Amino acid sequence: MKAIIMKINHITECGHKIFLKSIINILVFILALTTCSCYSIYEGQYRPETIRTAVNYHVIKAIMKDGTIIELSNTGAVYAKKYKNKSDVIVYYPAGTNTSSGKTPEFIEIRNIKTLIMGVEEINTGLTILASIGAAGVLVLLVGGAIFASGFSGY
Repeated sequence: MKAIIMKINHITECGHKIFLKSIINILVFILALTTCSCYSIYEGQYRPETIRTAVNYHVIKAIMKDGTIIELSNTGAVYAKKYKNKSDVIVYYPAGTNTSSGKTPEFIEIRNIKTLIMGVEEINTGLTILASIGAAGVLVLLVGGAIFASGFSGY
């Protein structure tokens, strides 16, 4: 650790502060860019029987089997495997209310729904880890190149 600190001090003393700051800014930009692209929200129509509890859904609309459309955006609608002795339901708060209003949430049974329009959150963990390792590798190469270019020969 002491050797790393000495090398960084040598780089900053030799007038390479701007170079070092540029490296750090580039790495922060690359990390932010790759991390943002690893998180996505897909919006589309889904059959109710394809819903899984492990996925985070943003329910926007429910198209019922009788043809009625229930607007569920901004109602806190979530899928629940079990709610009030009913299984497979969408639980939501009526429009204009929220959890702190004391109003009891309502629910729609999945078996009565023909199609759900939802946004599905997806995080690509593998790509995020790969991007982080790549950014760290670039940092090592850039700092190593700066040390080599500055002519630092030892302790």
